Amino acid sequence: MSFNTTVNSSSPLINYWPRSAWNEIPRPNDASGSQHITTSLPAALFFTWRGSGIWVYGRSENLSRVIVDGSDNETSFVGPAGNDSGLIFAASNLDPSSTHSLSLANNGGPDAPLIFDYLLFETSLGAGPPKISINLDDSPGSNSSSSGISPVNFKGA
Repeated sequence: MSFNTTVNSSSPLINYWPRSAWNEIPRPNDASGSQHITTSLPAALFFTWRGSGIWVYGRSENLSRVIVDGSDNETSFVGPAGNDSGLIFAASNLDPSSTHSLSLANNGGPDAPLIFDYLLFETSLGAGPPKISINLDDSPGSNSSSSGISPVNFKGA
């Protein structure tokens, strides 16, 4: 079973570098509540998670650099007028048992800001705790089992 978790731009799970290069823009009518914007070079944000996918939303009016687990990508999204967000970057089919890292860097400048709104990451839940199978030989006189554990005798009512 998989589920998505939303992390908005004001979450302490997002690390901004340098912090002074990023400004928060309140968005009271938006579910995320705010966005973060930078026009500085260099400026980046970092996020680490365990899961199988990630989707990053915002605006990038110039090519931005995205690195996931060391793989370098360039991306941009110029959305509708205003501060509306769109999908900047997506990665899926990642190893769900591994910890992944994302960095999103501004390649623009004063005329091409990078605006980060929120991200979603997908985590897979297992079907429960690992199951252990033990086949016991309960035939008379047997002292072994396929698991190497001594047989257990259950007395019925």
